Amino acid sequence: LLDGSLGIPLGSYFLPNLLPKITERDSIHNHSQIYYRKGDYDYSDLGIGLQIELSDRGLFTMKGFKRSPPQIYQSESNELQNHLISYKRETDNSSMAVDALYHIENYNLPVTPENINRQVESFHGGLWIEQNWEKLTLSVQSAFQFSHINCGSTKTTNVTVWNTLKSEFHLFE
Repeated sequence: LLDGSLGIPLGSYFLPNLLPKITERDSIHNHSQIYYRKGDYDYSDLGIGLQIELSDRGLFTMKGFKRSPPQIYQSESNELQNHLISYKRETDNSSMAVDALYHIENYNLPVTPENINRQVESFHGGLWIEQNWEKLTLSVQSAFQFSHINCGSTKTTNVTVWNTLKSEFHLFE
């Protein structure tokens, strides 16, 4: 979850998708890929992804992304990075997921003659647990976002927490 009220563009949280593996079962339990794009004036995107199928039927995922903007209008210190670690596990009666995201950006925005500098650093985390019994399903979701923003002469630190509890009881099944 992302708190859109913080004024951070959602597009800056880009992480490349891992391409799906072949649908046939095989002995490979690790799936990795590299995403790289190079452009003019030192523009580049670099993304990495790794998925590991664990023996407990869990799935560990790690993704990273780094963007270097074109240097013709930007300084060399500009950066954008996102790093995500995720663990998911499903069994016959339960599911759970834990996610952590780190985001950092440091940009000089060429919107005025003095170029406004924008620095954002944020940490995100989430937990989802769902348990199914014969007639009852219980789902708990919790997430947080901690962000520090320094844009121009304005500095802001925000903490946002979400919690959701959902239950379903089926009488006639």
